[in-house]
Amino acid sequence: MKQIRDRERIWVSGLKSFWHNLSHPAPEGRIDVNYLLKWLVLGAIIGVGAGLAAIAFHRCIELVTGWTLGNIAGFKPPTAAGRRGGYHLRNYAPLGHSA
Repeated sequence: MKQIRDRERIWVSGLKSFWHNLSHPAPEGRIDVNYLLKWLVLGAIIGVGAGLAAIAFHRCIELVTGWTLGNIAGFKPPTAAGRRGGYHLRNYAPLGHSA
């Protein structure tokens, strides 16, 4: 039980020093590598989280569109030509070209 408390104290003190370092950057003219590294890691975490959220959002839009239009309205919207499934305009030539 004492080991758990010691680990918690170390973790909390590390978290406090992390936030202190974020709010108090290095003096002018000096580059603090630890400060830079912390912001790079934080930026990477935010970027990965935003990317995963965008993927989830896109997938939810596809699911809701397929459910509302497909199950409720009985219409299957066409997909892009590069994607599998759905309706494609492969039999049609571009304007001004013969098939």
